Amino acid sequence: MTRYGLLLAIAAVIWPALGVTQGVLREHFLMQSVAGKPLQRSYLSYVPQTLSPTPALVVVMHGFSSNARNVMQTSNMNRLADEFGFVVAYPQGSQDANGETFFNVGYAFHRQEKVDDVDFVVSLAGKLQALHGIDANRVFATGLSNGGEMSYLRACHASELFRAIAPVAGCMMQNALSQCRPSRAIPILAISGTNDPITRYAGDLENADGWGAYLSQDDIIDFWTRQYGLEQMASRPIANTHRPANQDDSHVIFERYWQREHTKAKNNTTAGTAEIWFYRIVNGGHDWPGFTADSSLSAPQRAAYVQMGMGKNQDIDASREIWQFFSKWMAQDQAARHVTENAAATPDKCAAPC
Repeated sequence: MTRYGLLLAIAAVIWPALGVTQGVLREHFLMQSVAGKPLQRSYLSYVPQTLSPTPALVVVMHGFSSNARNVMQTSNMNRLADEFGFVVAYPQGSQDANGETFFNVGYAFHRQEKVDDVDFVVSLAGKLQALHGIDANRVFATGLSNGGEMSYLRACHASELFRAIAPVAGCMMQNALSQCRPSRAIPILAISGTNDPITRYAGDLENADGWGAYLSQDDIIDFWTRQYGLEQMASRPIANTHRPANQDDSHVIFERYWQREHTKAKNNTTAGTAEIWFYRIVNGGHDWPGFTADSSLSAPQRAAYVQMGMGKNQDIDASREIWQFFSKWMAQDQAARHVTENAAATPDKCAAPC
């Protein structure tokens, strides 16, 4: 089955129930101009009962033919929002000419689509920042499949707004590379399965599946390491703690890329501002690792998940890894601010008449 056909089959049968959370879930609407015509867009926001004094915003985007509620259940990001006091936004894709929900990343069959989803997400992020007092340096993006591909576009075209991104089972379309000009280097965490039947690990430069040519996962990592001037790399296996009884086993290789001191990236950003963390799920599928299917799902629904590889790997909790990654950069920024503030408060020991 092609990538397109498998996704439609999954979307047709899966509508998981929402998990129990403690905060407030709201639906919001905004108007977007598309080719001179108004288009109503929507998104969900989740605000925990207790917000951090300087809350972050995590934007989580769904896959092709899916929806905001599905990715809310798949990622279970609301659970972490309750634990750490951040706001979550779940944008809803618009409908294409075939009535399928999508984010516009440049698929071959979307050449006539004019909707600007980078603009849409930037707009909703601005509204939630104003509504909840979100720190402008604490806005992050992640997503699954088509949503992961949108995360890469954030790094290309909205790096001034997003502090870091975390694409899961996403790719980069070949036609997007020449237009990828980030204004700053932002950290990237990526997760991909080597046996993904939907977003092929080896890419599809010949466009065999009809989505348009897209890069392999290794070439995507290479693109960003060269873009950022990252010269150091370390790799290690993560403990294989989960061996499924009814599926082939999978395990995780973690790779970290960073800069040597004083090395400059193409866009003149300096060392310490960006790293790339890559979780290669060996024998993994089209998965958000750590996902557990809702107990109310029927046997055909569970079979659809198994076919896709969703929930196959339980060695890591993808959502928690992503939040810890985002938290690392918030902590680094806070430490840098403290250094700056302390330096400003310290009298100049060599003031006149030195």
